[in-house]
Amino acid sequence: KAATDDCGGRKACDNCSCGRAEMEAAAEEAREGEKKEAQKSGCGNCAKGDAFRCGGCPYLGMPAFKEGEG
Repeated sequence: KAATDDCGGRKACDNCSCGRAEMEAAAEEAREGEKKEAQKSGCGNCAKGDAFRCGGCPYLGMPAFKEGEG
Protein backbone atom coordinates (compact mmCIF):
# COMPACT_ATOMS: atom_id res chain seq x y z
CA LYS A 1 0.00 0.00 0.00
CA ALA A 2 2.70 2.48 0.96
CA ALA A 3 4.54 1.95 -2.33
CA THR A 4 1.49 3.00 -4.37
CA ASP A 5 0.36 5.75 -1.99
CA ASP A 6 1.58 9.02 -3.49
CA CYS A 7 -0.65 11.07 -1.16
CA GLY A 8 1.90 11.07 1.66
CA GLY A 9 -0.40 9.53 4.27
CA ARG A 10 -3.02 12.27 4.09
CA LYS A 11 -6.38 12.26 2.37
CA ALA A 12 -6.45 11.72 -1.37
CA CYS A 13 -4.92 14.42 -3.55
CA ASP A 14 -7.10 16.45 -5.91
CA ASN A 15 -5.40 14.77 -8.84
CA CYS A 16 -5.24 11.32 -7.22
CA SER A 17 -3.79 8.63 -9.45
CA CYS A 18 -3.09 5.88 -6.90
CA GLY A 19 -6.73 4.87 -6.30
CA ARG A 20 -6.90 6.31 -2.80
CA ALA A 21 -9.79 8.64 -3.73
CA GLU A 22 -11.89 5.64 -4.78
CA MET A 23 -11.01 3.75 -1.58
CA GLU A 24 -11.97 6.77 0.56
CA ALA A 25 -15.25 7.20 -1.33
CA ALA A 26 -16.11 3.53 -0.80
CA ALA A 27 -15.29 3.79 2.92
CA GLU A 28 -17.46 6.91 3.24
CA GLU A 29 -20.38 5.13 1.54
CA ALA A 30 -19.97 2.21 3.96
CA ARG A 31 -20.03 4.59 6.94
CA GLU A 32 -23.17 6.29 5.60
CA GLY A 33 -24.84 2.90 5.19
CA GLU A 34 -23.98 1.97 8.78
CA LYS A 35 -25.28 5.32 9.99
CA LYS A 36 -28.63 4.77 8.25
CA GLU A 37 -28.92 1.31 9.77
CA ALA A 38 -28.09 2.69 13.23
CA GLN A 39 -31.04 5.10 13.10
CA LYS A 40 -33.53 2.27 13.65
CA SER A 41 -34.95 1.77 17.12
CA GLY A 42 -35.98 -1.53 18.59
CA CYS A 43 -37.71 -0.21 21.69
CA GLY A 44 -39.91 2.53 20.21
CA ASN A 45 -39.21 4.88 23.12
CA CYS A 46 -36.81 7.26 21.37
CA ALA A 47 -39.11 10.27 21.60
CA LYS A 48 -39.64 9.96 25.36
CA GLY A 49 -36.13 10.94 26.44
CA ASP A 50 -33.00 9.22 27.77
CA ALA A 51 -34.74 7.72 30.79
CA PHE A 52 -36.84 5.54 28.46
CA ARG A 53 -34.36 4.84 25.65
CA CYS A 54 -32.58 1.53 25.13
CA GLY A 55 -28.79 1.23 25.34
CA GLY A 56 -28.33 1.20 21.55
CA CYS A 57 -30.60 4.15 20.85
CA PRO A 58 -29.25 6.53 18.20
CA TYR A 59 -30.83 9.44 20.11
CA LEU A 60 -29.02 8.90 23.45
CA GLY A 61 -27.93 12.23 24.88
CA MET A 62 -30.47 14.20 22.88
CA PRO A 63 -33.55 15.89 24.31
CA ALA A 64 -37.01 14.36 24.04
CA PHE A 65 -39.00 15.17 20.89
CA LYS A 66 -42.44 14.61 19.38
CA GLU A 67 -43.03 11.31 17.56
CA GLY A 68 -42.09 11.59 13.90
CA GLU A 69 -39.77 14.59 14.33
CA GLY A 70 -36.64 12.61 15.22
